[in-house]
Amino acid sequence: MTEPKRRILLRFDQVHPVIRIAHFQNVTWTISNRIIYDFEIILVTRGAVLFNIEGQTRRAEAGALIFIPPFTPHALQTPDAAPYAHFAVHFDFCPDIPPASEQAEGREPYEIVWPGGTQAPSLTTLAPGHWIEQALREIAEWRANEGDPLSDLEASCRLARVLAQLLRWGAGVETRKTSGAGARISHERMARVLAHIAENLGDPLTLKELAQVANVGRSRFMTLFQEATGGSPHQYIQGKRIAEARRLLADPSLQIKQIAAMTGFEDRFYFSKVFRRVDGLTPTQFRAAVLFGRSHSPEDESVR
Repeated sequence: MTEPKRRILLRFDQVHPVIRIAHFQNVTWTISNRIIYDFEIILVTRGAVLFNIEGQTRRAEAGALIFIPPFTPHALQTPDAAPYAHFAVHFDFCPDIPPASEQAEGREPYEIVWPGGTQAPSLTTLAPGHWIEQALREIAEWRANEGDPLSDLEASCRLARVLAQLLRWGAGVETRKTSGAGARISHERMARVLAHIAENLGDPLTLKELAQVANVGRSRFMTLFQEATGGSPHQYIQGKRIAEARRLLADPSLQIKQIAAMTGFEDRFYFSKVFRRVDGLTPTQFRAAVLFGRSHSPEDESVR
C-alpha cells in the first residue's frame, strides 16, 4: 500500500525552491524502481534514455525535459547501455530539512499543491536553443560556487522561472503538444535558424530571411521561434550580439567601432546605448572591468 503523502500548498510569494544538487553528467544508467526525496528535473542533451513513471515507459531523446516529483517510483535506463549526457537539478521547498544525501530518515512523503491546482508535465520536449537549457546550464554553474549566497540566490530565482514555465505548459496556457515527426521537423527548422543567426551575427538579419531559412511563413516562424527560445527573434538576436560583444571586448586590440560592426550594430553609438541598457555599463566601462583597469585608446573613450 502506498504511503499517504502530506500535501503542501505552495505559494511562490512565500517560499522559493531550495536546490540540493545541480550538475552535468555524461553517464550510462540502469536504475530500476528508484525513489528520490526531492524534486528532480532532467534535461537530456545528448543520446537517449528510457523513462518509466506511473507504469508508462517513454523514450526521452536530446531536448527531452523530465520532471520527477518526490517519493514517486520511476526507472531510467539507457538503451543498449549507450552513454548519454544530461543536466540534473534536485530541489525541494523545505530549507530546514537536511538534504536527503545527508539524512534520508524522517523525511515524510509530501506533494506540492501548485497554484491553481496545475501539474508540471512529466515529459516535454524543448526545441533547440530553448532558454530553459541555458537556465539549467547556469544553475549548474552557479551551484559549482557552493557556499556563495548570491550564486544560490541567482540559481533559485532561475529555477523558479523554469518551474513557472513548466506549470504554464501543464495548465495548457502555452501548449507543447507537437510530437513525433512534426516535432522533429520543427526542431530541425529551428536548429537551422539558430545556426544561421550564430554564423551571421555581423549581418542584418530580417524576419523574412529567417523564415526562409526555416522554410515556413512568417506567422508560423514567429510561433516556432517563441516556442524554441521563449522570446522574439529580435530579443534573441540582440542577446546573442551582446554576448559576442562581451567576448570581443576582452581583446584590447579591437576598437569599439570594430566590435559594433562585427556584432551587427548600426554604429558604435547605438551599440553603446544597447549594451548599456542590457548590462548597465558602457562597452568602455565593461572592457575596463574585464581588463582590470588597463589603459584604453581615445577611440574607446568616445563612446561613453
